[in-house]
Amino acid sequence: VIHSAVALVAGRADRLARERVEAAGLLERVTQRLEEISAYLEGARTDRRSVLADADRLNEAVSTQVRELSVEVEESTDLGALKLSVGTRLEAITTQVGEFRELEQRRYTEYQQSADHMGARLAQLEQQACDLRRTLDDERRRARVDALTGIANRAAFDERFGQELARCSRGG
Repeated sequence: VIHSAVALVAGRADRLARERVEAAGLLERVTQRLEEISAYLEGARTDRRSVLADADRLNEAVSTQVRELSVEVEESTDLGALKLSVGTRLEAITTQVGEFRELEQRRYTEYQQSADHMGARLAQLEQQACDLRRTLDDERRRARVDALTGIANRAAFDERFGQELARCSRGG
């Protein structure tokens, strides 16, 4: 009987040790995922600053073209030369806006891919957290029940006793 009790205790200790190692591994994976999320957010912040800088450059380029066009309109005496100048300036503005749009489209595509990747990673993290909660709930339940008899043990009694005392205090 003693040998079987020792074997039962040893088996339980081995299982707890394995579960602790699994939990540590899970926590390590969660930490890695959180670091990935942090890097993603930092990248998004950097991208946003880059977008603002590019928009400022586009704004400045268009403003410069418009200012120079205004000067040419005021100084021009030849309608043909003015038409040519206006056409050239509008073409330059159109090119600059087109380049900006292409850059924004590439950024959007990269952002969408990154967001999809992060969404998948978050789903994995949520699943792992759910698994960990389930494992912890199982461990709590097993910690309150005697493995041999299946009857609630002293820890379960103490917990329930505390709950009942609190309920009694609330209810008077």
